[in-house]
Amino acid sequence: MSTQPAARVTDSFGHAATLEGLAAGLAIGAAIGLGVIATGGLGALAVGAALATTGLGAAIGSRFAGPVTGVITTGSRNTFVNGLPAAMVGLATGECALHAGAPIPVATGAATVFINGQPAARVADLMGCGAAIRIGSPNVLIGGPRQSPVCSALRGEAATFERFRIDAQAASAAYDPPESRTPPDGYRNATDEDLRKLRLSPEMLEHPTNPKTNKPTDFRAAVFINNKTNAPIVAFKGTSSGEDWKTNFAQGLGHDTFYYDQAQKIAQRVRLSPAGAGAHFTGHSLGGGLASAAARATGLPATTLNPAGLNAKTVAHPVNADIDEIYVKGEILHGVQSTLPIPEAAATRTWALDPPSLFSAATDPRWKVNAAGWLRASIIGAGVGDVLLHFMDNVNEALSQRQRQIRRSLARNGCL
Repeated sequence: MSTQPAARVTDSFGHAATLEGLAAGLAIGAAIGLGVIATGGLGALAVGAALATTGLGAAIGSRFAGPVTGVITTGSRNTFVNGLPAAMVGLATGECALHAGAPIPVATGAATVFINGQPAARVADLMGCGAAIRIGSPNVLIGGPRQSPVCSALRGEAATFERFRIDAQAASAAYDPPESRTPPDGYRNATDEDLRKLRLSPEMLEHPTNPKTNKPTDFRAAVFINNKTNAPIVAFKGTSSGEDWKTNFAQGLGHDTFYYDQAQKIAQRVRLSPAGAGAHFTGHSLGGGLASAAARATGLPATTLNPAGLNAKTVAHPVNADIDEIYVKGEILHGVQSTLPIPEAAATRTWALDPPSLFSAATDPRWKVNAAGWLRASIIGAGVGDVLLHFMDNVNEALSQRQRQIRRSLARNGCL
């Protein structure tokens, strides 16, 4: 949808119209003047910047409209089009002769023009009963693509999974030493000056010394800085050594561990620093457990990937934190946490990803993805395949697979 007349209270809608004629009429007359809106408040400011007019187009197009089955009866209290309350998604309603009973809300609207925080409704947008709005303003036109509830939900999901993709890149990069670390898209590796502003130091992040043993540890955390906002991501390395495994077992049993204490120390320093605005944590496996502890210690958000469980004793004074847990269906750690009496992952929301399909796994150059696909397709190798699903290669591919599905849904629903 390009540009259409703005919908208002008293404008009609119907179920059996031919909208192609209306669109043609609008195309003929879409080049006259500027629209005028009277408003009793700030709600019209979002509208005024995006409106054009076409009296002739609406007049010609209206001749092609089908039978009327209802009218819009409620709209904005402070935004008016030609002296009539403007219609918008959700808040504006109508009465339909074919659907007697409760008022029918406006269901779709403009993707870029909002009235009282909701997409503005136009001719050809839909009511909740499926009827299309037939008549609109004679001289006020609203442009932009259609914003439907389905498209809105899909776009929201797309944005969420893009954020997860970036966090997964950060979690993957945390396994690498600083000198060979590739930052996630849109970020850079933190410099020593960046770390200083966050009240951190390289020595706190890379093999810090455990004061109880006076020996360096295998603990590692990576810090990345957003290129536009300067908001940091702190990513914690997952299990890659025997010492890491000892930490997993000890923390699971409720014992104090240097790793989890260090993660909380880092998190508190980031939270208290001015440069820590907008910070969040991420990590995979053990790193996911560390990220969840950092979040619970500070209230800052975290994204965890196939994460280790968090014992209730690990964070002395936990606070509410927004934690997104992502796991691949069938991966071994989540399965063990779900069946045995051991700590489960800390999470506000849990996102289960389908494992990479056999087709995508078979053509994937990463051996853990390729092997997991073939092994899980066989009865004998299924258990080994579930183990391989735990690794970041399979998490990254499962996320990419979900993003491809979302893009296909956006295309199928006309949201692109």
